[in-house]
Amino acid sequence: MRQLAADLGLADRVTFLGHCTREQVVQEMTLADALVISSNHETFGVVAIEALMSGTPVVSTRCGGPEDIIEEGRDGYLVAKNDPTALAQGLLRLSREQTRFDPGELRQRCVARFAEAAFARRHAEVYEEVVACASIGSQV
Repeated sequence: MRQLAADLGLADRVTFLGHCTREQVVQEMTLADALVISSNHETFGVVAIEALMSGTPVVSTRCGGPEDIIEEGRDGYLVAKNDPTALAQGLLRLSREQTRFDPGELRQRCVARFAEAAFARRHAEVYEEVVACASIGSQV
């Protein structure tokens, strides 16, 4: 990656942090203007939740998991995968609209949707639904 950055003339604009502790990751995400996910496939996208929890907006390809996490225009932007132009346009849009993303609001919405209590509540609702369906099926 360092060689690629040099070959592209970006070595003076890219920093490779190497291994980071969890605390360092949180600090870097908090300091970042955005998190970019350029994947072709993500099963869940925990890193998007971590960024939002840090108050950092996300630009991501539509690659699976992030679509269930990022609320378009509220948490960041979703773009087509395998489309560098779309990714660049998403980053430029976020750059132009940076003030639209309040770190406190990003964090608050993320906690409401993905913190432990919200996770437990959603799972309890699913279990209750399954039990209700099972009891209806056994009565038929």
